[in-house]
This record gives sequence, C-alpha cells and structure tokens, in this order.
Amino acid sequence: DILSGYSVRDRERAVRNIRHIKDNTLSFQTLRGRRLLSMILPQFLHEALKTGNPDKAINNLQSFALLLASEGSYLEMFAGNARIIPALANIFSRSEYLSKNIIKRQAYLELLGHELFAKKTLRSLKKELSENILQGKSIADSIRMLRQMEEIRLGILFLERKIDTMRLVKGISKASEAVLSVCTGELSKDGLAVIGMGKAGGRELTFSSDLDLIFACGKEITETDIKAAERLIRLLTSHTKDGIAYNVDARLRPDGTKGPLVSTLDAFRDYYSKAAHFWEFQALLKARPVAGNRTAGCSFMEMRRDVLLGKGVGV
Repeated sequence: DILSGYSVRDRERAVRNIRHIKDNTLSFQTLRGRRLLSMILPQFLHEALKTGNPDKAINNLQSFALLLASEGSYLEMFAGNARIIPALANIFSRSEYLSKNIIKRQAYLELLGHELFAKKTLRSLKKELSENILQGKSIADSIRMLRQMEEIRLGILFLERKIDTMRLVKGISKASEAVLSVCTGELSKDGLAVIGMGKAGGRELTFSSDLDLIFACGKEITETDIKAAERLIRLLTSHTKDGIAYNVDARLRPDGTKGPLVSTLDAFRDYYSKAAHFWEFQALLKARPVAGNRTAGCSFMEMRRDVLLGKGVGV
C-alpha cells in the first residue's frame, strides 16, 4: 500500500529487496552496528523511493546494504554526514556504471565521505596521486583509483546538478592529465612530448573513455625515448585486480599501427605535408600537449599550426 504512493513499477520485486535490506539490519555483529543500520537503511530507502527511478535505486540499495552490514566504519561515516545519503540514492537510481563502482570498491566509498564536494585543481590531483605512490601503493593501482574516484565524485556532483556537462568532462579530463603528468615525470628531461588527440586533446573525456595519445620528439629519437613511451602505455594499461586505469589508442600517429611509436617533429611535418588523409587533419585540430617535455610540446603545436594553415584548415 505504501509503495503504491510512489513510482515503483515492480512492487513485488521492490518488496523482496526491502525485506533483504531489512534482514541486513539484524546481521551486524555488534549492538551499536545494528542500531546504526536500523537508522541509516530506512533513510536510504526513503531517499530511494523519492528518486525518478525507485526500482533501480532500491535494487542497487539492496546490494549496497550488504556492504554496509560488513563495515562498521561506513556506518559511522553516514551517521555523521547524512547529506551523502540522498546523493548516493540519486546515483543508484540514475547510473548503473557509477553504482557498481561504489558498491564493488569499498575504498572509493570511504574517500567519498571526505571529498564528495571538494573542488580539485590539476595541482592538487597530481599531489594526491604522488602521495599515494610514495605511501607504497603501486603506480597502476594508484592511477586506476584516482581515475575512478574522480569519475564517481564528479558523477555525483553532476547528478546533483552542482556541476554542468562542461565541468564534468573537463574534470574527468583533468584527472587524466594529472595521471599523465605524474607518470611522465622524467620524460620532460628527455625531450619527449605526449600529445593528446581526440577527446583527450579536446578535454572531452567521459566515463570509461580511451586515451588517444601520440608521442613527439624534438630531437633525434633514441632508444630511451621509445622505452619511455612504451613504459607509459604499459603503466596506463596494466591490469590490477580491479581492472586497468585507461585503454590507450596510439593509432592516430603517422601511418597508424604500421608507423613508429615515437616520431620527430620533422617526421610529423613531412607526413602531414605529403601522406596524411583529410580526416587526419581534422584529428589534428584537437591535438595538444598533455605531458612530457614542454619545449617539444610547444614545437609540436607550432608544427601543427603551420600544417593546418598550409592546408587551409582553420586553427
């Protein structure tokens, strides 16, 4: 009867989920834990019923309740920061991708309690990533966690209408730039620039976007340059127990997969002047340095400008 007053479509399934949620309040080992669960879960359920898709919200809440019933620290967090509850209920109702990340990866939930509404700069993201690595976490785990944590944080802010689409994609793109900057810290000494193409170049990354990258060298290419580029790709695509940080697509380089991974600026200029297809000039419009040697990156942009103006393409 109560559910009939809300926009629940499958009431029988909702009732089953609510029963499972209620049973979780009895499964906690301590009396305080059971008391906190009996206070927090009804708040979650109330907020889930008010969302635009209560069926999906309650279904995800049922899975989330299992997590709450196993970790007392999270109960304390929600008891002391109730504003997170409607935010998470909203995301449970609207985004399956973000919901699964929150439910499956407990570390993200703990961080959200402290950083959900924080504004982050590129500098602060780089510092956060560097500190995680210095504390002993593997680089692959650290960059994956930063990327997914930022997607969750920004996704909630977007669904809560605290940021718009532009700030969402800029924020996700900023996280990738922090990752690339930290991972290529030594490349700036070697004259190797990492160039973002496609969505990475245009600061238009969305959830689960690949990174389109090419590598430019302002001097003669050495074995060190090639190994540095290969090492960066390996770091970004390394498999962890929770998956990889980024898929990397380097096929936008001259001659695609048949071409060398790293090219000199003269080689880029020669290719675009003599062999490039029209769509490659379109792709070049969004190209920009995202990490590595600043001088080589600026030289690439000068080459890009000359090539595009020479072909009559506006920059």
